[in-house]
Amino acid sequence: LALTYILVSEVKEVIRVIQFSKERWYKSLKNDYLSMWNIVDWISILVAYFVVVSWIRVYISTAVVNEDFQRIASINLASVNTTEARGAYEGDITIFFESVEGMVETEQLYRLSFMFYPMVVLLRLFKSFDAQPRLAVVTRTLVQASSDMVHFFIIFFSCYFCLSI
Repeated sequence: LALTYILVSEVKEVIRVIQFSKERWYKSLKNDYLSMWNIVDWISILVAYFVVVSWIRVYISTAVVNEDFQRIASINLASVNTTEARGAYEGDITIFFESVEGMVETEQLYRLSFMFYPMVVLLRLFKSFDAQPRLAVVTRTLVQASSDMVHFFIIFFSCYFCLSI
């Protein structure tokens, strides 16, 4: 619910910028709206919705796996004595393992989304730093040092990956 409120607020801001600008809509967005912090807001909205959708997908795929497992668990193995019954049983087992494989892939994507979300929250924290003058020193320092930090991390990760692989 709070996520939808943030989305609606950002959309209202975009509409307001376009309405009160005398330039074309794409120029007004570029010149008046797009800034680092608005981009951070949109990234946080997208990543948060991705986390929610990933959770829903995990929930649904877990329910499918549970249904498949209950179907397999209810089969009486003593009745699987003919070739046709064994083929049907093997088909049910194959379906079950395919649904488990799909659930695992969905869950891995869900975990991957949780890797990115704390980084986005940290960016939003820096956005709030910018509103308070004493804390804004941190944000301004990072912005001014960003070029040097990018070059440092290129070298750092190059060495790190060479040593870890």
